[in-house]
Amino acid sequence: MESAKVLHHWKSQVFVHTKDKSARHRYFKALKSYAELAQVFSGAWYDPWLFHLIRNSLMQPPRIHNRRSAMPDESSYRVFIENGKQYISIASLVKAQRVGLFSHSSPLTARLQL
Repeated sequence: MESAKVLHHWKSQVFVHTKDKSARHRYFKALKSYAELAQVFSGAWYDPWLFHLIRNSLMQPPRIHNRRSAMPDESSYRVFIENGKQYISIASLVKAQRVGLFSHSSPLTARLQL
């Protein structure tokens, strides 16, 4: 789970859920503290809305299937431009050989799906 995206989603949902500043402050404090989140899950702090917000975010499957994607570090790939088209060359299963992939006209993004 990408925690920055989830935290941003949670914060936006808090703004939609309540207009009371003290309640927002309490929710934001709870989202920053693992101890308070544990109280929500254990039932010590009974708040059904917050419980379902957190639980549903944790239960959603990732949008990108990890078995068909790669997030290589900077030393395992090379990006180059040839004839005005962008390519990426990544390591293959054969030793000392690389695979060149074509990236249409759009620049490459952080996650590569094959």
